[in-house]
Amino acid sequence: MRELLLCPPDYYGIEYEINPWMSRARGAESELAKSQWEGLRQTLASLDSKIELVPPQPKLPDMVFTANAGLTVGKKFIPSNFRYPERAGEAPYFRRWMEEHGYETVWLPDNLYFEGEGDALFSNDTLFCGYKFRSDIQSHRAVGELLRCLVISVELVDPRSAVVNTSSGDVEISGSPNALAVSTSSGDVEVDDVSDSLRIETTSGDVSIENAARGGTVSTNSGEVSIRSISGRFSVTTVSGEIRTRIIAPLQEASFATSSGDIRLGIDSKVACRVEMRTTSGSLDLGVPVRTQTLTRRLVTGVIRDGVAPLRLRSTSGSIALVSGEP
Repeated sequence: MRELLLCPPDYYGIEYEINPWMSRARGAESELAKSQWEGLRQTLASLDSKIELVPPQPKLPDMVFTANAGLTVGKKFIPSNFRYPERAGEAPYFRRWMEEHGYETVWLPDNLYFEGEGDALFSNDTLFCGYKFRSDIQSHRAVGELLRCLVISVELVDPRSAVVNTSSGDVEISGSPNALAVSTSSGDVEVDDVSDSLRIETTSGDVSIENAARGGTVSTNSGEVSIRSISGRFSVTTVSGEIRTRIIAPLQEASFATSSGDIRLGIDSKVACRVEMRTTSGSLDLGVPVRTQTLTRRLVTGVIRDGVAPLRLRSTSGSIALVSGEP
């Protein structure tokens, strides 16, 4: 069972502006926020999650964003050092709650800004940390030493995309010069351009990528995946969504799999590979020259332009189309 800490939105509102999404002129609808929060709480509780509540405090409207409270690993809690004084008052209340519930508090130096799980995401034993607009890159080394884990720093170049992980929101990233990892439970992910490798995981959201030139992985349970162009080594999996992308040279290896969606793949004129197309109950459509080795209604294998790089396309109940150029 997953344990989650929430804070009721009793005092939530837009009382200051510390990021591009906050506008005092637009404000917040208090009753709507309370209704949406209660809906989220009920949904999380129905998903076999244990919900804990930290009491809200007046003049601290952003306590509702509990991911920013700090970082918990086991029973160890690293409180946030907030960059903005408007949120610094939250820290004592979160620390007190954690200590009252058996957590050991480990502080970072006061001069290192770090905003907890809003900027930090574990993938297996590796901790990915965003920096620039809220957290300092210097804090990453300190966190790694405290937890004795590998920390990979991710520079955030767009202030509108300052959060690299979210449980129920969309993620939009424009121009990342470094390796990028994004995870969300129920939101869409949109990436404009990535100069290094890419890893995206979402439970129930669509994924849209403009360009992924250095390879990567994308997985979603119930969303569609659309990629303008990819190269290198790439893997895409979705349980119930369509996959649409275009492969450009150089290709090292690529695999695309969906259980109940279609796959439509465009092949650039310079791409050479060994292709395998397999479906259980869909159709197979070849729109590029292939020197076929196996040709049946449900399985096609062959070679494109004397290539050796493996290209695998599999759909359980969807159709697969391989075409020249744009998909």
